[in-house]
Amino acid sequence: MLAVSFRAVKYRRSPFNSGITRFHVSTPAMPPCIAHDLFEGILKNVLPRIMKYFILENEWFDLPTLNRRIRAFKCKGSDALDPPKPYKSLDSLSGNAVQNWNHLRLLPFIIGDLIEDPDDEVWQVLLNLKEIVEYTTAPKISMVQVAYLKHLIRSFIDSLKRLEGVFPKCLIPKVHFLCHYPDLIAVFGPLIRQFTQIR
Repeated sequence: MLAVSFRAVKYRRSPFNSGITRFHVSTPAMPPCIAHDLFEGILKNVLPRIMKYFILENEWFDLPTLNRRIRAFKCKGSDALDPPKPYKSLDSLSGNAVQNWNHLRLLPFIIGDLIEDPDDEVWQVLLNLKEIVEYTTAPKISMVQVAYLKHLIRSFIDSLKRLEGVFPKCLIPKVHFLCHYPDLIAVFGPLIRQFTQIR
């Protein structure tokens, strides 16, 4: 028989947790962390697979061309503090949260002219994800926009499922967390105000 051991959070009574009732992080008692969920989670997972598709499947450009364009792109203002990082490989994105955010925001300007088919499904996934991030990081957002964000997120998740060959193992828990963002925006307001990274 195999011995199984695991580690978990230990619960002990203390003055800090006694008397706290009906608190749960997802009911919603706390806002999400877009830095960890989006920029260091979903983007780090999805963007390399998109680049791999453009480079290996479609052969629209190669990795040296992509990296040369990323390095040559002149960022201005606050973007210059955290410019997109070149790819070390097509397996991961190596930037911090703000670098990854800038990477997604600026990518259409960096490689847009190399995309031979603007209706390509994977290119549309990238643009969809970019739009999700723009609404999620907006300093102001209306309830109509929140409803549209819900539609964008549903479309993004459906695309990840439909294009599983391009996006294997991309339906990570952080993608599920994204489903809750519209409701959390309605409760907490614009999520950029809850952002844990200082720009």
